[in-house]
Amino acid sequence: MKPFMNPVMWVFLLFSPHLLAQKPVSFGISPWTTPQLLQAWAKPVEEALEKQTGVAYQISSSANLQKFLLAAVDGQFEVLQAPIHLGLYLMRHHQFKGVMFSRAKLKLILVTRKELSIDHLAQLKGTLMAVSGPVAIATLVVKEAISNKLFEAQLAPERNHWQAMEALHKKRTHSAVVVDYLYGRLSQPLKSRLKVLYEFPVVLDGLVLTPANSSADAQANIRNGLKDFKPHKSSLLKGFEVITQQELNEWYEVMNAYVASVHRHMEQKYFSKRVVISP
Repeated sequence: MKPFMNPVMWVFLLFSPHLLAQKPVSFGISPWTTPQLLQAWAKPVEEALEKQTGVAYQISSSANLQKFLLAAVDGQFEVLQAPIHLGLYLMRHHQFKGVMFSRAKLKLILVTRKELSIDHLAQLKGTLMAVSGPVAIATLVVKEAISNKLFEAQLAPERNHWQAMEALHKKRTHSAVVVDYLYGRLSQPLKSRLKVLYEFPVVLDGLVLTPANSSADAQANIRNGLKDFKPHKSSLLKGFEVITQQELNEWYEVMNAYVASVHRHMEQKYFSKRVVISP
């Protein structure tokens, strides 16, 4: 793995010899965990694309989800993989083109430490709960649950799911909301000190997207590269499927409130503050 390219974006360059002479396609991966874990789960996707297309891919990410969205809108990725709510946001508000569904079937779980003897959601009142940033689906789902009076807790934002879990392990918080995939990959000694208090009903997939100016040929190339993807046993992503309008509409119905929340945050914090200079 190469060193970080700059303070904002780190890049993995995983070229095979026959691809070195070509300019790689920039492939953005949302930063839901550590760079090392991102590399591990993204590598099979990269290998599938390179094998089927004969084109080199450069896997990139950003320091957090907000910067990842800004990089995407600024055109730093020729193709990207995003959680479903962020993919829908980019399609609705920045005219990105959906290329394929990425199947993960993730669940969000609320985890606490066994030593705390927290056995019921009502016992979370007055405690700290680690989540993963203002536009992360975990944060948005938890805020909705608090608004619906499912439980009460004070949120402690972390950069990603891994750091949210780390905050719980290091006793900075009393609970954490993370994807079940991360929890399932913990070592047995670590997992033995935790317990799952609640599983949220939402089931999560992702989207592979390209910017608004991408060509139909570029999108077809990506579809061809991913259609026969074979996941590793421990892969986060289990496969890719062509987008249908019916399923896309169903996802919008489920995710509309979260997409709107992301849009409000990004407009208020970033896009509304950009200075436009007239020619």
